[in-house]
Amino acid sequence: MEAELEVLYLGALLLSVDCICCLVAAYRKTPVLGAIAGGGTASALALVLFTRMMPFTLAAVASIAIGGVIAWMKAKSLESCDSEAAHG
Repeated sequence: MEAELEVLYLGALLLSVDCICCLVAAYRKTPVLGAIAGGGTASALALVLFTRMMPFTLAAVASIAIGGVIAWMKAKSLESCDSEAAHG
């Protein structure tokens, strides 16, 4: 029971950070920050799902890794669009 509450708390924390990043990204018109926020959403979802299958510490590390990879891929795709717009 305690682990489930901890997972829900961390998931809520990650999603609230995601919401703040999305608001800042929309206000400042920075799509890279929006990509990082998307990685936070993926990380929160992975944490909740993985906790059902594996120990909490392993689930936390895996969810951070997944969120980081997704944020990196989104930021990388935005970077190529920005360079094409600058040259074209």
